[in-house]
Amino acid sequence: MDPNAKYINTKNWSKGRTKTNVTAIFVDDYYDDLKQITPDRSVLTALFHNSLLFDHFYGTFAEGELVGIFALTDSREWFMRLQLGLFLKHLGPISGFFTYLALKAEFQRTSALQKEGCRIEAVAVSKHHRGQGIATTMMRYAMEHNNYLELDVLERNASAFALYNRLGFSVFRVDENKKSAHGGSGRRYFMSYDRV
Repeated sequence: MDPNAKYINTKNWSKGRTKTNVTAIFVDDYYDDLKQITPDRSVLTALFHNSLLFDHFYGTFAEGELVGIFALTDSREWFMRLQLGLFLKHLGPISGFFTYLALKAEFQRTSALQKEGCRIEAVAVSKHHRGQGIATTMMRYAMEHNNYLELDVLERNASAFALYNRLGFSVFRVDENKKSAHGGSGRRYFMSYDRV
């Protein structure tokens, strides 16, 4: 475990806990991409608060405060289930409909894993706790509890790509000039970790 993160406890998110902090960390960490939908953080929070599937999420806590999140999923279900009604309500009928379709194609696509295991998604760290080894700790937790993992990362997220590479993930596919539904483009690297 990272010496700077020795006080961190990663545990499965329980239904009884508030979901507000999970949503806030997700929106904040992905804001540079999500602001293409709308720059209004309160609208983004409303859109994703009821879309994230919290049963898949793990929270990382430092001194009782939630400081990082990630989700583990499989080929049957991804980490969110978007609700068309929310998009229509907050973005209007036309923009809401097309934004919903674009995000659904990206976040609710189904694709088989190369072998039995889990997909890591929605890795995010609170802005006040970045650079403290929390993402490393979360990835190590997932690696210790799963024999096989897959994830994908956009080329422009060089620090995340470097982290995954350093931890032993290897690229098995590259999608060229991938444009995400929420903004940005470039290569998308699909990576896997296999303990065996």
